[in-house]
Amino acid sequence: MHFARKLVFNRFSWLTIFLLVTITVDAQESQPLLQIETGTHNAETNDVSADAYGRLFVTCAENNVARLWDASTGDLIRAYRIPADLQSITHITAAAISEDGKLIALGSSKQTGRSISYTLYVCSAKTGDFLFEVPQIPNRINVLRFSPDAETLALSFGKFDEACGVRIYNAKNGAYKTDLGQFTNPVFSFAFNRDNFILADNKSKVRLYDKEFRLSKELETAPLVPFEVTLNHDGSQMSLSFNSSTNFVEIHDPSTLKLLYTSGLQGSRVKFSADGKQLYSPQLEYVQNINDWVTKLNIVDNKPKAIVRQIDLVDDAFSGLEVLPNGNLLFLGKWRSLGVCNSNGSVIWKKVNPAINIEDDLTQLRINVSGSIVGVKPSGQPPLTFDVPNRKISFEQSEFPSYVDKNSTLVECWNSRACGTGVIINGIAASFVENSTAVDLSANGQDVVLGSYDYLYRSNAKAQLIWRTLIPGGVYRGVNISGNNKVVSALLPDGTLRWYRMSDGKELLALFLHADKKTWILFTPGGYYDASPGAESLLGWEVFNEANRKTDFYPIVRFKNKFYRPDIIDEILVSYDEESAEYAANQKRGGKPINSEKLSEDNLPPTVTITSPADKSEISDNSVTISYKFKTPARAPIKNIRVLVDGRPVAVERGIKSGQSEIESITVNVPPKDCVITLLAENENGISPESNLYLKRAPASKANEHFIYKPKLYVLAIGISNYNSPSLKLNLASKDADDFVNSISLQKGNLYSDVVVRRLLDRDATKDAITDGLEWIQKQTGQKDVAMIFYAGHGMNDNNGIFYMLPVGADMDRVRTTCVNFEELRQTVSSIAGKVVVFIDACHSGNAMGTRRGETDINSIVNELSNAVNGAITYTSSTGKEFSLEDAAWGNGAFTKALLEGLAGKASFGKEKISIKSLDVYLSDRVKELTNGRQHPTSVSPPNVPDFPIAVVLH
Repeated sequence: MHFARKLVFNRFSWLTIFLLVTITVDAQESQPLLQIETGTHNAETNDVSADAYGRLFVTCAENNVARLWDASTGDLIRAYRIPADLQSITHITAAAISEDGKLIALGSSKQTGRSISYTLYVCSAKTGDFLFEVPQIPNRINVLRFSPDAETLALSFGKFDEACGVRIYNAKNGAYKTDLGQFTNPVFSFAFNRDNFILADNKSKVRLYDKEFRLSKELETAPLVPFEVTLNHDGSQMSLSFNSSTNFVEIHDPSTLKLLYTSGLQGSRVKFSADGKQLYSPQLEYVQNINDWVTKLNIVDNKPKAIVRQIDLVDDAFSGLEVLPNGNLLFLGKWRSLGVCNSNGSVIWKKVNPAINIEDDLTQLRINVSGSIVGVKPSGQPPLTFDVPNRKISFEQSEFPSYVDKNSTLVECWNSRACGTGVIINGIAASFVENSTAVDLSANGQDVVLGSYDYLYRSNAKAQLIWRTLIPGGVYRGVNISGNNKVVSALLPDGTLRWYRMSDGKELLALFLHADKKTWILFTPGGYYDASPGAESLLGWEVFNEANRKTDFYPIVRFKNKFYRPDIIDEILVSYDEESAEYAANQKRGGKPINSEKLSEDNLPPTVTITSPADKSEISDNSVTISYKFKTPARAPIKNIRVLVDGRPVAVERGIKSGQSEIESITVNVPPKDCVITLLAENENGISPESNLYLKRAPASKANEHFIYKPKLYVLAIGISNYNSPSLKLNLASKDADDFVNSISLQKGNLYSDVVVRRLLDRDATKDAITDGLEWIQKQTGQKDVAMIFYAGHGMNDNNGIFYMLPVGADMDRVRTTCVNFEELRQTVSSIAGKVVVFIDACHSGNAMGTRRGETDINSIVNELSNAVNGAITYTSSTGKEFSLEDAAWGNGAFTKALLEGLAGKASFGKEKISIKSLDVYLSDRVKELTNGRQHPTSVSPPNVPDFPIAVVLH
């Protein structure tokens, strides 16, 4: 949401400012920043810009991240991260891409206390590198546009009642060219034509400049206020719209500004169709029954007084619209979605923010006495409750109280959107807060908590400020104080719910809930986290690299050994202090200290970037040469570069490489189909974020695909019911494994040329036999084959969180020496050359572990096996802290019964083949049905492994 902030601007000499194009360094040391990463924007969007060919487009939002996209598919190509820190509020307010798709321009604002700085950045679309920056822009950057030849960049800046202007820069190096003078109001629209430059001054004039930016003509529009000018595809017509959506759009000659005619379209935002025969204007509408905004698109023929027709554009408020050369429309929603549709509104592709869309109803945020259980209401859907200690989502209305603005204390005018005056507490003006959006009172009426666009405040009943906490993005969908007055929860625009300590406002914990209502991640400000299967990709660290002035992003999983601490999460809402929680959790682990070294440039994993071929390149050969560059700390040289094809290892390039590389290359054999190439670099600090390259196989080279030989399937099936220890006995685990083998073996001669099985049931499933079986399947499975590992039996985590599979001779007093360490399974999975599918049913209930049993952390197992490094498709029988259920009436455990049904054809959903994804859908629904919602299986596929068939329907 846009709002004005006061600007303190020292008037340096204009010449100094104009000539100053330098790299500035913050006096304050840059600190790593923990960020939610959903693959799309999780803040209010600001701008969208597409290249002239309709291939690429860039978007930006009210945070520090801009994104470059493939317009044909909606695939994210890369993110551009402006340097940010915890003490500042950083936004990207404008974005543009050059017509040739090579340059990206970004305008940013950074507020630290009452000081605000504005900077222009220009980046490479191909590599993501920041080419240069222009600091000390006088005010907020509103619009950026490249000239058609990408040699010039125009920039408008300003806010109402503050400094406003338009400047022209050299787009190649940022050198200042000229200034078009000061304007009374911010300029929100201008356009480059063949030999001139046109702008609407947002007051009373349209101005025409020649190619040297000399003013050549003005068009007086008073009393109408000109808001936007746009050009058709050949620059022969200009639309002029006004700041009132009730005014009709005018069509002018852009070379003379002469009025040609008035169209039949009303609206302040206008675009020509690709052929220039129609005009488009978005119209915002509020829909009462869903309590939300939607955007319609008004369409009219480009002729005088034509009749308007309307289509649905996006189920969101409107942020931007671009018309692509093929006639399709690129739309950007304000909060939730972006996509491409045709001129009839039929969606071609659409990306949706995966955060749960919480209703704008402050009564729907409710937490319990201790703050450990929270309830929210997704928009247009039933309410849900998240139980932090049990990591459980329940679909029911929270019974805990919602916010109040009066008891023994009365808070008035706290909603700045509905009340124009300031906040009043018991008749006293709360002068410390502006733009309040949410409120709650403590049960005793002595404390008032207010949320605003920038801060969270705590006041007493006398309107005296106790503390305030900076919250980039602000609070606008509710705050709620726990019954014990220890914490206050707040809903933030990035989709997170956060807990703050009432005593001092310090953040304690954050929760991100995915819109699928089963994926979540909990994390502390220090980075400790717990996550459901597949959720580790939602969080990571931004680290600013001083050498190349670029912010790198490291997924949290790259630091799993340091930060994956569900035991610390358990303690947070007990001690209400992160350090105390860490100490308590470590004591329960035997008091062993954990590596507490802070993240810095010196102890990071490397980064690697593929530079060629271009993403989605078409290939016809059986090999491709990949060019890449890497960066690693000087004290941590590269040990190896790993190459994966569709998630499986094909090459490792070893050797010491330090510092920052120029261009390196490696040649990789590729399959006769579309594929994904992944590069991973490793140093002593860990493994880099993956760099992925999507390659398309040329149609001519696909002609013989149906003659490709059928792969072999290797199966290692382990099932243990009759443990040597009677306390570990299970009923159906060995039968589950046996039945799975019998079912999948029917695929011999169908999907697979052969099915080779090693079956370890009950007494045969010794520790040595299991480790031998893992080595066997690793050695036997070739690059074109498939490996399946099925485990049904007990599993447990020791006090240090290490997972063990329990073989038939497991001794609970000698776990390390008698059980199979999960690391054996992980190393096997990461080393298998072919595709890997793992089925784990290791969460059986009962008195199996006695008082010594550790809780099975199945979430960690799934996330570890299914990350880009290990590359296994992993199915588990249950999630979180659930137990897996057996029933003699089923003849199997619930998970295996559903799995057998799915492989027998029910997971095909009418098709001939059963894929990884279709099996996941069937398992999820069927197990929930069998267990009446008591058990929820999970499946996670690595991001670099495409969907593929696992079985065919047998007739």
